[in-house]
Amino acid sequence: MQNDILRREADRLRHVSETCIQQGDYLTAYQLLKMVVEIEERDVGADKTALASDYHQLGWICFSLNGMHEAQQYLQQALDLRLVSSTQSASDTQKTAELLNQVTSKLGLPKPVSGTGFGFEAQR
Repeated sequence: MQNDILRREADRLRHVSETCIQQGDYLTAYQLLKMVVEIEERDVGADKTALASDYHQLGWICFSLNGMHEAQQYLQQALDLRLVSSTQSASDTQKTAELLNQVTSKLGLPKPVSGTGFGFEAQR
């Protein structure tokens, strides 16, 4: 029951964060998504597809706010989850890989070696 309550709260916070993004309030959206991720990370039964999406969204927000190092961390987490999940769409994985490529480029880091079809090797 506790997990159900937390999952509903995570869904509610995620919805509010989407509204904040639409209104251009990236800082509030960031704070709300951080709370969502904290809930999901503690929930062993959490949907990893949703967690990957939330990491991607946090990475995108950080990228938009010019927080490249933090963006890189979130996007790498999203990509790692997406590469090992059988329920992730190739399109979502590609979007995460492309955004991560943009971030690493802005950081002046070399582009990762291709091998997965997404421009990244799964890091293990």
